[in-house]
Amino acid sequence: MEAVAARARVTRVTIYHQFESKAHLLEAVFDEFAAVGGLASLPKVFAQRDPQRALRELVHVFVTFWANHRRMLPRLAAAIVDADIAKGLQARMERRRTGLGVIVGRLVGPNADVARVNDLVDVLFALTSYEMFDLLATRDREVPEIEALVINAIDAALEFSGLLP
Repeated sequence: MEAVAARARVTRVTIYHQFESKAHLLEAVFDEFAAVGGLASLPKVFAQRDPQRALRELVHVFVTFWANHRRMLPRLAAAIVDADIAKGLQARMERRRTGLGVIVGRLVGPNADVARVNDLVDVLFALTSYEMFDLLATRDREVPEIEALVINAIDAALEFSGLLP
């Protein structure tokens, strides 16, 4: 909090008055990061009736987000040694897993084997992660190329799962 206050050229009390706690400050930073990166469109993605299209739109949103913040994300990852930052980031990432679970649930139906559905969600979670984006971006691929690779991998995972009707 002191570093933020010094950088903003205000007192630490001003920062605490505005944000109440370090956790609230981090949430505000994460919210701004998400808004600037286009994650505000996620409710529209999850409202998409066609779950296959929802998956493709989700990939587009996250690949674009990762691309727009590629320089900042490694620095943020380095800051994860701070327990509060790690906890906040993990909670944010779990929202993506939850959203994927909703979409997959709509794809496979209510009678699908829960363990296999969870395995599929975990694979899709990995495929839509920053780490996957970063690995695919290393050969100077453009965003549409990365997006296509991730979508193809998701299609293969869906087929391999044997869960689709």
